[in-house]
This record gives sequence, structure tokens and C-alpha cells, in this order.
Amino acid sequence: MKDGAIDKDGLAGPVLKDGETFDGGFLQVTGNVPISAQIAQSQTSVDAIMAGNWGFMVRVTLPEGIDAKSLGGAIDWGKSYFYLTLDSFTWKFLWFDLAQIKNLNFPLQFDHHVYLDKDKTNVFYLKVKGIPFTYDVSEDKSTAKLQLQRGTADYLDYLHNRYIDGDVARPLDNLTADGDTDTTGSGDNVQPQFISQSGGKGTVWDPFYGIVHETGGALLSWVASWFSSSPIYETGNIGRSLTLLNAADPTTDRAIVSKNSITSGLIGIIVKAISAYFVDNDFKGSAHINFSFDMSKYTGDQNKAYQAITGGRLMPAPYADGRFNKGSTMGKNDTDDKDRRAIGISLYGSNTLLDPYSVLAGKDRSKPNADLLSQLKAGTSPLDYAVIDESKLDLGADHSQEDVRDYPVYTNFTSWTAFVSPFDNSKTVDTLHSSGDPLGSDMRARTATPNSYSDGILVNDGQPFTVDQNYTTDDYAPTTKSATDKTLVKAGGITPERYAQVYQYYDYSGATPVPNPTRVYTTTDNALSLNVATDTNAPLKYNGKITKGFPDNTWVYAGKYNVLPVAGTSLALNQDIRPEMNLTGDQIYVLDKSQLIND
Repeated sequence: MKDGAIDKDGLAGPVLKDGETFDGGFLQVTGNVPISAQIAQSQTSVDAIMAGNWGFMVRVTLPEGIDAKSLGGAIDWGKSYFYLTLDSFTWKFLWFDLAQIKNLNFPLQFDHHVYLDKDKTNVFYLKVKGIPFTYDVSEDKSTAKLQLQRGTADYLDYLHNRYIDGDVARPLDNLTADGDTDTTGSGDNVQPQFISQSGGKGTVWDPFYGIVHETGGALLSWVASWFSSSPIYETGNIGRSLTLLNAADPTTDRAIVSKNSITSGLIGIIVKAISAYFVDNDFKGSAHINFSFDMSKYTGDQNKAYQAITGGRLMPAPYADGRFNKGSTMGKNDTDDKDRRAIGISLYGSNTLLDPYSVLAGKDRSKPNADLLSQLKAGTSPLDYAVIDESKLDLGADHSQEDVRDYPVYTNFTSWTAFVSPFDNSKTVDTLHSSGDPLGSDMRARTATPNSYSDGILVNDGQPFTVDQNYTTDDYAPTTKSATDKTLVKAGGITPERYAQVYQYYDYSGATPVPNPTRVYTTTDNALSLNVATDTNAPLKYNGKITKGFPDNTWVYAGKYNVLPVAGTSLALNQDIRPEMNLTGDQIYVLDKSQLIND
């Protein structure tokens, strides 16, 4: 897109760049939304986090007339991700700031499924959930290494999670020098290049040394290293966050200090005081949304009759002005609303979700146990099955439901309201050999194969032209000696106008747009012009000689309808005007002299 005029009065806005088309390409949705979250203080909270059993749902509302199933199916999951940036918090004692804990984070992902609304064809939902992970811990509890539970399935989503270090976006955890892009492993266990951390003193879950090392300076770090080490904490942002969460209520297997440590009492008091703040207060921060639609995979309108028109390209504008959202974007989807909200994004908090199968029903969730952990893992946690509780699906009057938030969605693009269909406007012959329907399934896969003698020669001077309702091929037809003598006197010409038909896609007259392709022409009310800038072979206004034929070429139709670019199309050409010598007959021909000499 580029800046340009989007209405006849010269209003500035984003328009399609010259030479570009609406076909293919990517539609990118990106932004930040403020979030607030609190983690329950429980001995199984750590297990739930590592199982990815936390998250929420994103509701995407599209303009009426755009099929959510088709657009949702075009999501490029390799370029779609969701991650957090949580605010730092400061642990205070009386009036003193004792420690600032920063770069807290847990990894998130879209679950790579699209959930449709059973009542609204223009709404779909995306689930955002934690990425399941674990730690490989040595038998003597001295080393720890972060690992993804489903490495091959999730490593790319993990690497998309970032935190901001100054002005640089970095991976959440400590990776090798090439770990930002490279991986290790094969088959179903491809992993990011995590670094193993060592030095554990009977436990890998102790966060004390890590906190002191980050906040207390070199001397205190040296002293703390005598009796404390923090392997999991030092794996990175996830380890830092998880060890603080665990310290609030550690299990025997995740003890924060060795039982033999003479300093265990002091460390326990300090660490638990910090972690208590960690779990007793809401986390504040931002959620970073980024999902991408590969429009070449967009199947188009739900009505199959229109998929040849809309498939594989940016969806048509649902408003005659070519725009989607306007102003604050928090209004209604009415055409004239200055804060028009044609595309909406809403977040449904975890309190709105339920597991329809109740997979944890009857299990002891007070502390980790084999029965619970057999279910609380990648692919089988409650969040893996979770959907929105139907009683909380409605956004409420004025979208006031407490656990659902609407967010502004600013659209920095316009789209097409009209499109070109290549169709032979001759009333007697179809040199495209089409299906006979201008809007048929072959609409964007047609080839012009006119006979150069009887139909005319393909010519193009590359200049803009109008779309005249009274266009006729008679003015360009071949001229012969007479009705009975078909000797060619003047070759006919086939210009791009011959194959140009333009249709407005929507009927905009009602409260909501209705797909109803209607042919349009250049009039005083409709400023419509087209051009075929590629593959020219004739001088301006066709005065002079043609320079070449079109044996294997393409005309690309473009243009504007009421200021906005149209959805153009390509027409293949297959006409070779070079003379051919046919030597497939008998080797000897016997002719009279009179047959060789033209008297």
C-alpha cells in the first residue's frame, strides 16, 4: 500500500501501489494489548504452567459478507504468534527497595486451530495457550536444561516469543550463539539450542543465588555462591519466573534449598517473601499479537459461485468507500459511523473458558501426583480442550462483560469494490473459448487465441481506456474484398477493450453488503478506466506498425473505479503472427506457370 487519494475529494489514505495487485500476498494483524493476570498459589501451579494449561481466547469479528471459515483457513501459522511482556516488580521491605525482578515471562502460542461461531459466519476464534515445557534435571540435581515437551511441533512458536532488551528483541531464554535461528535434534524432538546450567547444590529450584546475582552486585553474588546456586533460574526468563512461582509453595521434589544447608532457614524466608509478592499481586504487562493470512490460500466467498472472483486475493471492501475501520474503531459497523468497527478483536479471559470433558474431575489437585500429572501434560490438559462457556459468549450490552475486553483495531489498508473479468465482448465469436459465463470458474484462467485472419491481430498501445457500454467489435473487424470474396484487404485489430468487463462485487444499498456482482461502465457518475501496461506492441493510438505478436504473453488488466483500484486480472495470449512454412505434404508439386504468376 501507498499513500494516495481514496475518494473524489482527495481524502488521503492507503491505496494499492501502482503495478501491484490484490492477488496473493499477506494480510498482517499485529499489535499490543494491556493484560493483567494472577497465578494461583498452589503446589500444582508450576505443573499447570509447564503443561501449557493456561490461556484465553481471541475473538475475530469480520465485516458482514466475509466468510470466517475461508479467511481462518488462510492463516499462516508459521508467521503467527502471541507472546507476553510482563512488567518488572520491586520487592520492598518497609521503605526500602530490596530487589527488582524483571524479564518475567512464560511462553505462549496459538494452538493452530480455528474455532467457528455456530451462529455467525463472519466470526472465528483463536485459542492462546501456554507452550508445554519441562526441565531435564541430572540425577544428582546439579544441572538443569529447559526442553519443550513437543519439540518439533512447538519450537518455532517458542522462538517467536521475545522479550525486549533495550532496543533489541531477544529469545526468552539462554540459547547458544546461533540458537536464535538454529535448532538441534531430529524427528519429533527438534529443540531450540538450550544451554544446560550447572552448579546445583542438592536442588536446581533454588532462586536465591539468581536473585542476588542479578540485583546484589559482584560481592554479594560471590558470598551467595558459597551456599546457593540457581540452575533453573539461570536458564532464562522462564526459569526465573517458574522458580519464583515454585518458591511460594515448593514441593519435596522442587525444594528451594538443600535439607543439609545451614542457611536453608534464612534463604527460605527471603525467597518465600519475594515469591509471595509474586503470586499475591496481579501481573501487569502487554500481550503482543501477530497473526498472518496467506491470501493465496483464501478460498473466498462461502458461495462457491463467487469463489472464482474472491479466492486467492484480498477480500473485497464491505463498504463503497473501500475502507474498513475508521476513527477510534470502537463504534458500530454502520457505513456512516465515524468510529466504524468493521473488524473487531476481543479477548475472552480464562474465567470464560471451560473444559467440556472435565478431564481433571475426581483428581487430587492439591499437590503433584502420578494420576494428575498423567493428564496434566502437553495435548491432554484442560486448556487443550477448552472452549468458551456459552453463557459467557455474548459480549454483553455495550460489550460490558467483565471478563471480555474489546480492543481498537486500526486498518491501514483499503480494498477493491470492483473487479475485472476477461470476457469476449464479441456477439458472434468467443476467442477465449470460455465457459460462456463471464463470472464462471474459469474467469481467471482464460487464454485469448484469436485467428489473425478472421478475428484480427492482438494489439495494445498500453494507454488507459474507458469501459463503454456501447462498445462494438465492428469498428475493428477485418476487411475483405467483398461478402463473397474473402481475400483480406485490411487485418482486424483486437485491443484490450475487446476482453474488458468490470463488475461491482457488492450491492451496497442495504444495511449490510450483499454479494451481487453487477456490471458497471464508465459514466458521469462512475469514474471507471482500465489499462494494460504490459506487453505492448503498437504505437500511441495505434497509428503505425505493430512491433511483435503475442505467441505466449499476458495482458494484466488494472485500473480504477471511483478512485479506488480495481481487482485486476491476467489474460493469457496465444497468437503468433509470424509466417509458417508447412512441409508436411508431398515432396513434388506440379503447377502450371499461370498458377505461379499473378497477372
